[in-house]
Amino acid sequence: MPRFLLLTLLLSSVFSSNLLLAANGGETAAFTKKSAEVSAVDDQGNLVLLPAPAQRIISLAPNLTEVLFYVGAGEQIVGADEYSNYPEQAKDIIRVNNHAAANYELILSLKPDLVVAWESGNGEQIIGRIRELGLPLFVLETRKMDAIPNLFSRLGRLTGHNETAAQRAVEFTQRLEGLRETYSNQPRVRAFYRYGMIHLLLSMVNIWSAMLLSYVVALTYLVKPFPWYPTLISKPLWLLIPR
Repeated sequence: MPRFLLLTLLLSSVFSSNLLLAANGGETAAFTKKSAEVSAVDDQGNLVLLPAPAQRIISLAPNLTEVLFYVGAGEQIVGADEYSNYPEQAKDIIRVNNHAAANYELILSLKPDLVVAWESGNGEQIIGRIRELGLPLFVLETRKMDAIPNLFSRLGRLTGHNETAAQRAVEFTQRLEGLRETYSNQPRVRAFYRYGMIHLLLSMVNIWSAMLLSYVVALTYLVKPFPWYPTLISKPLWLLIPR
């Protein structure tokens, strides 16, 4: 075989191999990128898709901060609201908001890849502004005890802690079922649950304390409850009790 023909065949073979490697490499990179993506649907029905598990999280409510720590994502929180004080490590996180306002410049400077908000706690003004800024936003409004395991699972998925979240979900479900089994046949007792030290606050049926108590006691009295928050009582209790 002439040398120039042999050289041509060799060059053609090398070129084809390079093209094949490049194509395979592109497919591998695309597959790797696709496999790193995480997603979950929030409580407003929005699909939140991240290119990879969030590493810089902002939590806009103390209950969400606690849950993030619980599923193993505490060290990924770079900003939190001023009431996030549990667990102890949460006290060291930069404060970015309270129930009425948020420091949007500070939030942007922290470059979050996920902002977790509480729908009824943060309100549409804060949530809407975060959305306008184009930040990845996951809005939560968990109102039923049975929905908490799913809350763990979704946050675990978005933060890269699937295994821990799944374990926490199983533990919570088992403990909840244990409470139901223990108290389902017990006689109900009258209960009064107080919030705060200065003003009197009463529980309602759709806040956490009342939901917890509902498994073991019957709440005795409700006064003009807001949709999601305790009622502030400024008068002496005896003035409010029907005669």
